[in-house]
Amino acid sequence: MNRKTYDAFAAFRDQRDREIADMLGLDMGNSRRWELKRAIQQRYRAQLPKTGIDAVLRMIDHAVKVAGADHLEFGSDFDGVSGMVPVGMEDVSKYPDLVRGLIDMGSADADIRKIMGENLLRVMHATEEAAEK
Repeated sequence: MNRKTYDAFAAFRDQRDREIADMLGLDMGNSRRWELKRAIQQRYRAQLPKTGIDAVLRMIDHAVKVAGADHLEFGSDFDGVSGMVPVGMEDVSKYPDLVRGLIDMGSADADIRKIMGENLLRVMHATEEAAEK
């Protein structure tokens, strides 16, 4: 999320969250409550300046330069983002576009593999080994 988008989001976040909480509290028995929640989220998302996958790619590139590819992991947990994602990153089906973008930026294949899952596996294995001791 770029600064302009973040500032717009921050300006209405509390109001949006109150509106969602109020709706969920009033309609506890409504089988459509999650659909209604999503509609509120989408209404607020429409107010944001559009941010594309290029912003995500720039963020990853910056993080690699600052921390190194060994310390990054791109996860797939979209819960809690309230639909406030860059255009082109709406769900995991867009990950090939992310990988293509990293390739086009000149990222090393080894770094892309680390960011897209190898780092997670490395940390999980290290955690298992530590737990066995």
